[in-house]
Amino acid sequence: MKSLRTQLLASHLALVALMALVMVGAIINFFRLGASIDHILRDNYQSVVAAQNMKESLERQDSAATLFLAGQPEKARAQWKTSVVAFDKALADEQANITEEGERPVAQELEQNYQRYRGDMAALLAMKDESAAKKRYLASLEPQFLRIKSLAQQVLEINQSAILRADARAKREAQNGALVGSVMTLAALALAIWFARAAINSALTPLLALVQ
Repeated sequence: MKSLRTQLLASHLALVALMALVMVGAIINFFRLGASIDHILRDNYQSVVAAQNMKESLERQDSAATLFLAGQPEKARAQWKTSVVAFDKALADEQANITEEGERPVAQELEQNYQRYRGDMAALLAMKDESAAKKRYLASLEPQFLRIKSLAQQVLEINQSAILRADARAKREAQNGALVGSVMTLAALALAIWFARAAINSALTPLLALVQ
């Protein structure tokens, strides 16, 4: 009886240890996935939002230029000033959150081009000659607008690609964690069956000996 109790106790302890190991593995996997999500939100999502905001505020600045050329200078100047504030904030957010390879030179070129564009926009909105203003817009401001917008799109795409890579990595980690957990659960089940059979055999052997 003492031997049987010892075997049953050992089997239960082994099962508890295995299940505890499965739970620890699941918890570790959960925190790793959480860290991956935090990494995406901290490093890439903010830059995606900043790039999108830069594009939107830049488009409003270009719209302000067309309003000016359409004979609405006061409305154009008011819209441009508001859009400049929004762009500056988005650009500052991006510059404070550069995390990917190749992102910094793109952001630097974007800032340099924008400073030039901003000065040219201020000059355009101060012009009195409508014909000269249209020529200046077509020759200088529109190409600059398109270039800056393209650079903002590059920043967005760099970070979107990083998000996709991080997502794929997180999925692989989740799959690996699920596989390990499944294997350990099956191992615990197999061990439980083995211990149960061993305990039954150990209990029945003395009885069979008495019967014989």
